[in-house]
Amino acid sequence: MREEGLDVKVSSVYRLLKKFNESGTISCRPGSGRPSMITND
Repeated sequence: MREEGLDVKVSSVYRLLKKFNESGTISCRPGSGRPSMITND
């Protein structure tokens, strides 16, 4: 990707394309585990 003036690794582009093709988005998925408790103090 450096030839086009972009400083991005090709592996990063492939990883994002794979993620987009599988889920339809590139945003982060929620993590596993119990969600943190929110209180109104």
